Formats: sequence, structure tokens, C-alpha cells
Amino acid sequence: MATLTDTTSATAPTAPTAPTATETILRLLRTDRYRWYHTAAFGLLVNAVSSTAFAGKSDDDYYDHALLSPPFAPPSWAFAPAWAINNIGTLWHNLHLLNMPADTPHREAILRMQAANWALFSTFSTVFFRLRSPVLGAVWTVASFLLMLASAVLTRRTSPRLLLGLATTVAWLALASAVSGYIALRNRDELFGTPAPLTGRDRAASHAA
Repeated sequence: MATLTDTTSATAPTAPTAPTATETILRLLRTDRYRWYHTAAFGLLVNAVSSTAFAGKSDDDYYDHALLSPPFAPPSWAFAPAWAINNIGTLWHNLHLLNMPADTPHREAILRMQAANWALFSTFSTVFFRLRSPVLGAVWTVASFLLMLASAVLTRRTSPRLLLGLATTVAWLALASAVSGYIALRNRDELFGTPAPLTGRDRAASHAA
């Protein structure tokens, strides 16, 4: 009788334990299909990283008054709505691409380029506004444009309908590349301590913070 009792006690099911916070997060990350809230969270994260460059700095003042800009440069107030549209479109593109089968042609190449582009986006404000480097700002912008253009070319071969998500960003970066190149050539670089290559002017020197 004692043996039967011992056996029953040993095999009795144990009460399930509540998952830890870490286990819950890992369970959410393990998914075969990405949802809109995954991309929304990612978008908020990269924009939060980008915004840290503005702490204690006036980006509008630097862009509008400290720099010699081309006449075709967009006003500072246009950047926020433009990048809101660009980011939403790019995240929509990324979401659909992530949910395609792993063996989809060019999928991995596009995702790698998009990852590199997001890294450039999240650090641009630091190199341009915080470090006051028009040269690095131009390098970041042109590199981002080339990555997005290459992504668009491969996306057209993979899923032409997803091109819509990249269209505004490619167009904006084409303009931004020309603007940033002009700014890099006509303004002093505070990070490197070099005068403007074309004019030798130190216009931005007094605006270094």
C-alpha cells in the first residue's frame, strides 16, 4: 500500500509555472510571421536613437542659419513629414518582404541593404547635427541613396508592387544627396576642422556648440 502511494505521488502532475519576463519576450520574438506592431516598434526604436542627437542642440538653427545651402534645399520644417511618409512606406515594404518565403529571389540581399540603411538613418543626426560634419552627412546620405536605389532595383525583380513603399524615400534621397553634397563643399566641417573645400569659408565656425 505504501508503494502504491509513493508511486502515485511521484507521477502526479505538477502545477504549471508562470513564464518569466524573458521567456515571454523570447516567445514573442519567435514568430513565423511578422505583424505590423513588430515594424512599428522597430520604427519607433530607430527614430528614438536618431532623436538622441538633438539633445541640447538646435538642428533647425544649424540647418537654416549656420550653413550655406543650395536654393533647391527643402526647408527644415519639411523634414519631419517627409521622413514620416518615407519611414511608413519603407517599413511597409520591409514587413511584406520579411513575410515572404526565405528562398524568395533577392530577399536576403534586400534585407541586408535595408538593415544597413536603417543603421545610416539612425546615426545620421549624430554625424551631421551633433558632430557638425557636413562631409560625413554627405557620405551617409549618398550611401543611403545607393542602398535604397539598389533595394528598389532588386525589389522590382522580386515583387514590383512593393516598389511603392520605397518610391518616396528614393526620390527624397536623390534630392538630399545633391543638397548634402553642396553643403559639404560650401561649409566648414567642425568635426574635421576643415574649411569649405570650394570657398574656404568658416561660416559654421561660430555655430559649433
